[in-house]
Amino acid sequence: MGGDLYACELATYAPKTGGIGSHRRGRLGCSFDGGDTRTAKTPAPPPGSLQAASALAAETGEQVEVVAERSEYTRTMANPDGTYTLTQSTTPQRARAKDASWRDIDVALEKRTDGAVGPKATVVDLSFTDGGNGEDLIRLASERGALELGWPKALPEPVLDGAMATYPEVYKGVDLQLTATAEGFREVLEDSNDTLASSTAYTPAAVGPVTETSVVNAKSHTTTTVHDFATSAALKATDANGKITESEYDGLGRVAKVWLPNRSKELGPV
Repeated sequence: MGGDLYACELATYAPKTGGIGSHRRGRLGCSFDGGDTRTAKTPAPPPGSLQAASALAAETGEQVEVVAERSEYTRTMANPDGTYTLTQSTTPQRARAKDASWRDIDVALEKRTDGAVGPKATVVDLSFTDGGNGEDLIRLASERGALELGWPKALPEPVLDGAMATYPEVYKGVDLQLTATAEGFREVLEDSNDTLASSTAYTPAAVGPVTETSVVNAKSHTTTTVHDFATSAALKATDANGKITESEYDGLGRVAKVWLPNRSKELGPV
């Protein structure tokens, strides 16, 4: 440190009794004169951090967002009094782009450079086929993995309308409609008279093993099926009349027990 003075003196002495192996011993004494004392500066907190936002809120007297804590579903604000306010939504409010910037949710479909069709900004990487053999009908991906679904026959080029892609005449008099959502997609079959043929909803709607499916037919009758998380095998099916059928499987995935509609498990399988 510049300006600091050190004074040291070596004091030596000999033991009273000499002889072979005797030696001098010493003691080093030092004094310090701090002529220039300096304190290392604490580095400034990184922009967008809790500390930076809290300091700015205290300085301005207004709430400041903690950008580093922002997510698709949450927003954290630093308050002038040193506390924080967390706002959490059940639906995504924003999506992170490939360049790491944040964008408002925008499910409008557009054609991409790779030829696929996809929404502009959602929390998952979703794409629909632009027509062809049907193998790559839907691709849904996130950090946890990817899910790909196909169609058993060739598909025409879709007609885009906002978040919806319509593939006409996939069957005689029936159109396939795929609709992008903030977290996934919806699939609907519609007849040529614009009457809903059927629709299927998946749980979860985004990436992950399907644990439940719900099918609504043209007369708004709903059938719900609960699936095994690991194998996707149907465990419990509830038909449009509310009647329940349950199944159990052995270690090889074969049906071992079945309880017909509304038969109590206490009575045993049939």
